[in-house]
Amino acid sequence: WFRCRMDDGQICPDPKPSRRDWDYDGFLAFREETRGRWPDMVRCVRRECFDRVHYASNRMGVDKFHFDFARLFRSRTHDDVLRLYHQDASDRLVEKNKSLDLVRDREYIRDQADGFRDLLLVHGPDIVRKAPGLYRDYLQRAAATAILANRRLAGFAYAAALAWRLPFSARPWMFMAASIIGPGPAIWLSRRVRASWSRDILRPSPQQ
Repeated sequence: WFRCRMDDGQICPDPKPSRRDWDYDGFLAFREETRGRWPDMVRCVRRECFDRVHYASNRMGVDKFHFDFARLFRSRTHDDVLRLYHQDASDRLVEKNKSLDLVRDREYIRDQADGFRDLLLVHGPDIVRKAPGLYRDYLQRAAATAILANRRLAGFAYAAALAWRLPFSARPWMFMAASIIGPGPAIWLSRRVRASWSRDILRPSPQQ
């Protein structure tokens, strides 16, 4: 893994990872220590690794791939900066997530929901053991995407698990309410009260 430079000059991840070599637990520790910050790095993977682990064939995101990879292989980090990351394109994924349309983007939303579901099913016990803050982040993202995909029972279950861990935070209770009223009214209401749904519904809050 190699470091990146954002177009504003920021180097990520910053600070650089505390471990040089990673096994599975080391990768979990890296993800935990970079919560709320840019964790992006350039990955250089040996071709033969793809005989055992694969990127998703849909648009579920790459999170599960990296956890699957870390469980099978070791990685090494380097301080060298090998990528300049431009963030001014209008069609960036983060921009898409700000204005999701339940009809136009239904396949994308479904794939995202599948991705967080599968990640938590396979890696959830290890994440909660080694990276409890990251686990809360994934519960939030799983709840959000399940609700948008109109999987209300799943969204409610994720939100309830999050509320058990963050009982004094308003966000899990908002997700539980959204799972009851449905994705359309939830998005309309959130925009009316200027909540964060339309801005970061697929992104964890750094404060949690």
